[in-house]
Amino acid sequence: MSVFVRCGGRARAAATLAAVVILGACGGAGESEPRSADTTAAPATTTTRAAEPQRCDWEFNTVAYWEQGPPEASEGHEQGHGGGQGNEHGAQAWKPITDAGTCTELGGQIDRMEQVAARYPSAQDALDAGCFRATIYVPGIGAHYYCVAHNATGTDIERPTMLLYGGSHPTAPIVGLSYMVYEDTAPDEQAGSPLWARWMPWHFHEGLCIKGGMVIGGDDSDEARCEAAGGTKAGRTGWMGHYWLPSCPSPDGVFSAANPRLDPGVGVFNDAEANRADPRALAAAPCQGSELVIDDDGADAFGPPTDMDQGGMDHSMGDMDHMDGGDHDE
Repeated sequence: MSVFVRCGGRARAAATLAAVVILGACGGAGESEPRSADTTAAPATTTTRAAEPQRCDWEFNTVAYWEQGPPEASEGHEQGHGGGQGNEHGAQAWKPITDAGTCTELGGQIDRMEQVAARYPSAQDALDAGCFRATIYVPGIGAHYYCVAHNATGTDIERPTMLLYGGSHPTAPIVGLSYMVYEDTAPDEQAGSPLWARWMPWHFHEGLCIKGGMVIGGDDSDEARCEAAGGTKAGRTGWMGHYWLPSCPSPDGVFSAANPRLDPGVGVFNDAEANRADPRALAAAPCQGSELVIDDDGADAFGPPTDMDQGGMDHSMGDMDHMDGGDHDE
């Protein structure tokens, strides 16, 4: 029989006792012939239970993300990309990680992304580095600053294609990074891609309305309306993948296509004249205006799920087509 002990809430086999050998009974004293009995020894048996591998990936996402019960990535490749157009793909698919080496490697790469983002704390830093603003602030994905010098590198972690900010003004704080690859196949389906790129869901855009290098209309923009606004309807972009900083964590996953925390209130707060006076304060807390208030000790903490109440988080997003309206002058 087996003895089990508890290790971290999971039962594991600790030791196995010798099996009992069953022998047939013999006749009593004085009997010349033994009574008929089965004298065949039963084979020795042991009962063991393989230890369940312990997950090492809880710290990559928030409690709010894990408690959604995110979909597990398909078996065809390590992660599943959005496989489609636009940013609204909901909770990021995630394949559980039990290999410590994989967790260490992925954790180091995510830390490196955070260090890269720290080079450009405000949108002005992006402008000073030669990047240009490609969109105004858009709920769910922020304002995109396109870095031409980084464009051809694709999955070079040090050279993101775009820097993502929480407002439309140069004082806006950084909230994430965007990488773009011009290939037929998304990086998460390519065995030679770096680990983070294989764990990141990728998406593309098609039919954006572009005016003077600025996106003024979302996916599948109406061509006549776009031209009337002085823009041109574009074709399909390359594959895009996002990384969201822990200072503005996405409840849909660290690499989710969109970040529900980036609601309209974030842009309003960060673009308010009174708040623009202190860009460093904005960079330290880039999502202060969100309806999803950040709680580092609760649902927004990075770690395993708990039984806490998430408080009915609303993960809805705005329509990208709102970008062609309003006054967004700097």
